[in-house]
Amino acid sequence: MIIRFLIIVAGAVFATLIHAEYKWQGIVVIVAFYYIKSNFILYSIAIEVSYLINSDLLLAISVIPALILVYFYNGKKGSDSKFLKWFFYLFYPVHLAIFVTLRYISYKYYPVSN
Repeated sequence: MIIRFLIIVAGAVFATLIHAEYKWQGIVVIVAFYYIKSNFILYSIAIEVSYLINSDLLLAISVIPALILVYFYNGKKGSDSKFLKWFFYLFYPVHLAIFVTLRYISYKYYPVSN
């Protein structure tokens, strides 16, 4: 039990040191998924607390709609539609490319002053 705890702490420290996107909170969420996956209320509270500890209220609030969707998931596989499959495969990289293009255009015409 102590070795597991030390591995979790080491993972959290490492995630913070390398400036991983979710830092130590990401490790806490993974551990919460594993240990309290059968109790959705405890799971939701653990996620919200991990974000609030980081003082990121906006992120903590933005997680709530995702938790609601996860709560209502029935455990069954969704549609086998090829259209939906490719739509979701392409959506993420395409929308990021659009954001990068908009950022480039906005900085070109409205540069950030130092």
